[in-house]
Amino acid sequence: MFRRRLGFLPSLLLILAGSSPLGAQVGSRVPPIGVLTTGLPGNVIKTVTDLNGGTVLPGDTLVYDVTLTNAGGPDDALQLALIDSIPLNTTFASGSLVITSGPNAGAKTDAAGDDQAFYEATFNRVRFRLGTGATATLNGTLAANATTSVQFRVVVNAGVTSGTIISNSAQVRFRDGGTNAETATASRPPGGPIGGTPTTVTVELPDLTIAKSHTGSFVRGASGTYSLVVSNAGPGATAGTYSVSDVLPAGLTPTLATGTGWSCSIVAQTVTCSRSTALAAGASAPTITLTVAVSASAVNPITNTATVAGGGEANAGNNSASDPTTVVDPPIDLSITKSHV
Repeated sequence: MFRRRLGFLPSLLLILAGSSPLGAQVGSRVPPIGVLTTGLPGNVIKTVTDLNGGTVLPGDTLVYDVTLTNAGGPDDALQLALIDSIPLNTTFASGSLVITSGPNAGAKTDAAGDDQAFYEATFNRVRFRLGTGATATLNGTLAANATTSVQFRVVVNAGVTSGTIISNSAQVRFRDGGTNAETATASRPPGGPIGGTPTTVTVELPDLTIAKSHTGSFVRGASGTYSLVVSNAGPGATAGTYSVSDVLPAGLTPTLATGTGWSCSIVAQTVTCSRSTALAAGASAPTITLTVAVSASAVNPITNTATVAGGGEANAGNNSASDPTTVVDPPIDLSITKSHV
């Protein structure tokens, strides 16, 4: 009843009582509610970079950088700490904690109690004690108009589906040096609205498909040609190597496989072609031309199936294509010789 009538915040009651989670002293100057004289709110900027480049894929390493600037206010930010929960669908990359600029700059260990940063496995989050005077157990002070920045990394978990948004926001806690107000503020991406906005990236997987075709009928005892075209129907570009495999049925013997940018090999009845050039979403790779020898005993019709895999894709439901082929006998060439005596 007392608290509701006076309108005091719980944190201010703690200050008046001589204690505070941030360590205010008895007799501290109690501020008007909502008045701050430090410039950290709105000036905690967080970016994310895919260390692997290109689109974000499972297994990629994301680098988070957070810059804190005490701009626009005349007073210091006291007892400054940054807490950042590891985003869903990722795993903290051990050994990646760094204070990249400002007081106590340098790499930090994951363990608590030996420097100004640590990873809290119980809560799956990282914590940095920042500013001048920060130690392994005490938060420090960021002077007016001063800047400090931190960095850590996460790895995108295997099996994360295309379209998944990875969202992350850092929480910064400090005590206003002018008003003694205990304050928390959230990070925002560059250009994001003041007040705290998550920094996001979207997992964009490729989706490879393959088409196989031929022209006309194959003739027993002659050669035939297949065309194989790999396309990317997904929202993301491929990453790494993708390969086409074609096991020819009895009656068809592969003799040659070529394609611009493809590395092809033939072992017995199996044709394999690989390519590592990134294939953009909506694009198709150069055509693979596969020449086969048609045996005299080839059945009619004969069906050949090719598959594509790799490149970082996860949808295997559209990775094969079959091409039923009509096989005919060679035309009969009759001749007649007429003579007389």
